Amino acid sequence: MPCAWVTGDTIYGGDRRLRVWLEQRGQPFVLAVPKSEPLWMPSFRQVRADEIAADLEQEKGREAWHRLSAGMGAKGPRLYDWAWQRLDRLQLTPEERRWGHWLLVRRSVDEPRELAYYVVFAPADTPLAELVRVAGSRWSLEACFEAAKGEFGLDQYEVRRWDAW
Repeated sequence: MPCAWVTGDTIYGGDRRLRVWLEQRGQPFVLAVPKSEPLWMPSFRQVRADEIAADLEQEKGREAWHRLSAGMGAKGPRLYDWAWQRLDRLQLTPEERRWGHWLLVRRSVDEPRELAYYVVFAPADTPLAELVRVAGSRWSLEACFEAAKGEFGLDQYEVRRWDAW
C-alpha cells in the first residue's frame, strides 16, 4: 500500500535489509535505531549513532539543537530538542542525489542525557520540522495499538499466554 512515510521503533530501524529495501523503492522513512548503530559518515567511516551525536554537540554546541514539538500528547505539545547530521552515501546519479540520509537525534528537555536516535531517508530538501513530525507520529500510532489491544482483550491474552509458561 502506498504511503508518504514509514516510521518504526529500533526493531525495524536496526534492520539494515529493511532500510535498504525501502531506499531501493524510494520510500522515505524515519526509523529509530539503537545508540550503538554504526552509520556512515563523511570519508566513508562508520561511527556509532551516540558518537555522532556527541561530536555534533561538541562541534556546534547549543546551535545544534532546535526545540520542536513531536505532536500533541495527553498533556499538550510533546516538546523535545532535536539535532540532525547528514550521513554519507555514494550518490552518483542525479536521481540518487535527490535523496538525503541523516541521523536525527531527540533529546529530552527535562532529562538532557536522555537521547533517542533515528535514521532518516528522505528527499534532500526535507525540513527538520517534517522529520520531527514523522518521528513523533509513532507515539499516536502506538497509543492506538495499545487502545485497540485493550478493546479486543489482546492485552489479557498476552498476560495469560505468558503466565502459562
